[in-house]
Amino acid sequence: MNRKDNMIQPGTKIFNLCFIVLCVLCITTSISGMCVNSIITLYTTGTFGVSLSIAGTVVGISTIASIVIRPVLGPATNHVDKRKLVLISCLCSCVANLGLAFSPNVTVLKIFRFISGVGGGMCNAATLAMVAECLPRDKVTQGIGYYSLAGVVISAIGPSMVLSLSAHLGYRTMFLIVAASCLLSFAIALLLPHSISVPGGFHASDIKLKEIIAPESVIPAFVMLLFAIVNGVQASYIVSYADYRGFASVGLYFTIQSVVMFVARLLTGPITNRHTYPFTTLTAGGLMILFCLILGFGNNLFCMYLSGAIFGLAYGTLVPVSQTICLNRPPEERRGSGSNTYGLFIDIAVGIGGTL
Repeated sequence: MNRKDNMIQPGTKIFNLCFIVLCVLCITTSISGMCVNSIITLYTTGTFGVSLSIAGTVVGISTIASIVIRPVLGPATNHVDKRKLVLISCLCSCVANLGLAFSPNVTVLKIFRFISGVGGGMCNAATLAMVAECLPRDKVTQGIGYYSLAGVVISAIGPSMVLSLSAHLGYRTMFLIVAASCLLSFAIALLLPHSISVPGGFHASDIKLKEIIAPESVIPAFVMLLFAIVNGVQASYIVSYADYRGFASVGLYFTIQSVVMFVARLLTGPITNRHTYPFTTLTAGGLMILFCLILGFGNNLFCMYLSGAIFGLAYGTLVPVSQTICLNRPPEERRGSGSNTYGLFIDIAVGIGGTL
């Protein structure tokens, strides 16, 4: 098929072929990322006998890599075929996981974690931009809400399953399985149409500030950064906090939060059809304050579970809305810059949240 005949086009309905392929790709890449993130700390400390602080640098270097490539990734997403970027990212992730499986020391491990971060950042920026391009213009928020459901479900049920599997199969085998899943993602990505926002190829002269960071997307991306920091902190410390307060078990906290977040993603379309972005943001901010108050002053498990539901509603609604605003505000030829801006601010939020 001629490339011109296989270029991405806005669909007449949400679940068009391109969107379905992207959703399947989201599932496979989310599973791969979740598997590695669930075991990398245990693998580093258990295999190489290093401290948790050194293991933390191994974990964090992938985020650093994702931030480092943003100055090139933003312009590249506008000027290079996004399908090609997705294919390259899958190969990077495959190589990275093979390297993690056979790394002889922590230094080599860090190198492959860096490659993993490059692949992950490239995949996220390219696929999110393609999602916006293949959806009907008036259904982008609703479509992104559906697209991100896979990540919500996998993050809720995946980590415990991965830890159980790794205990039986071993860490090296898990990394090899993830590498194989990256090849599966590569095969799925071959089904994607081509997507070039600005024909003519990528040149060094294309690396400009407005190509790296879309000015139109900075405000919604910064708002999302603030919410993402809160998300990182509560996810990291909720178990320790529950133990400090003397609560018996908080396993249901994450389940409730994920279920509410799942429902919120389904409702983003009707919400944005009736309310503006400022209204949605202010409402989510109010819910976030309520979450903090209930979590901080509540004295029983019910209050903790309620706070989890409130957080899931706020965060689950705001994520697809913010992504849509970041993607739609820039002109179409700089939509990749909007995706890159969102990803950059989220990467920064992950880095900040990890140090708090």
